[in-house]
Amino acid sequence: MQIKLKRPTLPTLLLILVVCVLAIISIFLFAANKKNGDWKTYINYRFNYSISYPKDWKEGRVATNGDGRALYKDNSNEILVYASYMLWSFSQQDAPIERNIFTTTSGIRATSLKETKNGKVKYIVFFTLKNKKDNNLETQYVFNVNVTEKFFKANEQIIIKVAKSLSLN
Repeated sequence: MQIKLKRPTLPTLLLILVVCVLAIISIFLFAANKKNGDWKTYINYRFNYSISYPKDWKEGRVATNGDGRALYKDNSNEILVYASYMLWSFSQQDAPIERNIFTTTSGIRATSLKETKNGKVKYIVFFTLKNKKDNNLETQYVFNVNVTEKFFKANEQIIIKVAKSLSLN
């Protein structure tokens, strides 16, 4: 006895292809979520940027003007992210500030400033770019950490990872 197999029709082949593509996409999304599962992403549509941060951080307020939010807030510590058209910079007279230049994970060169004073650490990361969404106005993107030394020491690698995740959408 010989079994004859029917040749699949075009709609059947397309259905199989779609199912395979969806399966592959699902696997990649699951892997990405698992890798970044303990993190949230804040997206700012006004200034077209995003930043990822641990999902267990105690979030604070969202700015009423839409420029950013507090990613972490408790009685002694605050971590903010925001953007602004008003540009600022630190002069060399602002010692003792530790300055570094680094590249974010999205390839943007940024400046970091770190100052420890009276048991508090101020760590600021910023970069300035033209914002195409707003007619190429210069926009400054800022990740601003103002925390106790104890908090900073316990979370320094996480804070740096969050800072490096700041990117334009």
